[in-house]
Amino acid sequence: MLFSESGFSRRLAAAALSLALATTAFNSTAQEAMPGPPPAMPSIKDTQYQSILHIDNDRLTVTGRINKGNDTSLSQSTVSHLSVSNSKADVNPVLVTGVKSNVTIRDMNISSDGGGSNDFLAKGAGLLAAEGIVSIYDSSIETSGVISSALVSAERATLKAFNSHFVSHGGKLPDDYVPVIGPGMKEPPAPLGITGTARTHLTMSNARSYFYNCTFEADGWGALSTDASGGEAYLEVNDSIVKVNNSGYGAYADFGARVVINSSELHSATYTGVIAGAAEMQLNASTSSSGANVMMIHSVMGNPMEQGKLIIEGGKHVSQGTALLIKSANADITLTGTEIIAGDGQLLQAKINDDPHRTRTAGKPVPGSAVTISASQLSGNIINEDSERSLAVSLKAGSSLHGAMQNVTLSVNEDSLWHATEDSTVVITDPAVLDRIAPQPGVKVMATVLSDSPSVPRIIRKENNSEIIVAAATSTKGIL
Repeated sequence: MLFSESGFSRRLAAAALSLALATTAFNSTAQEAMPGPPPAMPSIKDTQYQSILHIDNDRLTVTGRINKGNDTSLSQSTVSHLSVSNSKADVNPVLVTGVKSNVTIRDMNISSDGGGSNDFLAKGAGLLAAEGIVSIYDSSIETSGVISSALVSAERATLKAFNSHFVSHGGKLPDDYVPVIGPGMKEPPAPLGITGTARTHLTMSNARSYFYNCTFEADGWGALSTDASGGEAYLEVNDSIVKVNNSGYGAYADFGARVVINSSELHSATYTGVIAGAAEMQLNASTSSSGANVMMIHSVMGNPMEQGKLIIEGGKHVSQGTALLIKSANADITLTGTEIIAGDGQLLQAKINDDPHRTRTAGKPVPGSAVTISASQLSGNIINEDSERSLAVSLKAGSSLHGAMQNVTLSVNEDSLWHATEDSTVVITDPAVLDRIAPQPGVKVMATVLSDSPSVPRIIRKENNSEIIVAAATSTKGIL
């Protein structure tokens, strides 16, 4: 995470930041600020943890009080019908390590208000699956305190949860806290524009997490997050409910991670989702409401060629602001059979990020963004204000769009139609697209046709006093 939750481990050497590496196995005190690049991010495997219930391969260790029920089962492979509570800082009530661990947790209640010091190491998380396989059924985990996630999967752990409830409340920042980026960070990077002090769930490294019929709640920051991905981090949520109060995102796909949301419901104070750099997010047959954007896609201190991927299939998504916001990033977006409603009338906006650490193109060609709208009837403007990157829009499979377009390369299949509601500027490569543009009364569309033989501009007048002003050019230079 570096001024955005965006591939921290990949970019660590690129920034000279002072990081507080708190309570690790090799250093128990905060480090002094160091000149030059910061040290590598500490490893979970090299970190000493305090826990109440620790399963490590075939060994079970209990070092604190647990409350047993009538049908309690407690072994290295089965934990059921009991509760664990914690009030000490940096303690994980449940910790699973060891590649051979395979534990099933049923009907368990975990509560912790001790807080943590480093959520990259998951210190203070209610449950940390650092290795092995962990399956959770009919359980609840609730945490309060700064940097205290409800549950975390990391390294190459596999985490599965069914019919369970996860909550993180966060807490008050220490009076002496100095904002940092990376390990020791206790709040979101400021350029994200959100607040909070805890993420409900984190999938990190190369872990894989699967949730079925679960509920997630966060008082801020985020509910479902990925971070410090090793390139194989995978987070899947099915038939679940996600709620983010006050400020934050429902789901975050960090560089190298893939997040898939199926048949779920998300209510977020700020973003339904965020994609950072070369990451992927899917929203399939899901519904969402957001206080700002359905999706924000950005790239910070990244490779100018990297591209985020967004797939929205089915469902309904409502935002109070711009639905899809692209900030100094390349994006591959596919919208199929979906309904998207933008409160400010902007379906998609691409613009230069105001983050000073935005990824820059240095004037070199980059992929830009491509939006494919299929089998959807959408309304809202599509505006490209990013002077460094192109934006291409394709309407196909019986799609229609009601809205303006600015600085867009447009293709429209013969079974689709663009209803231009305001004056617009587009580039087309196929003259047949001109017949698939329907300007509303009084609207003028400036359409440049890419051709090897530039021709004299002409005007196509419509019966409703609208016009399509057609010109030809051999390239988009000076147009987009």
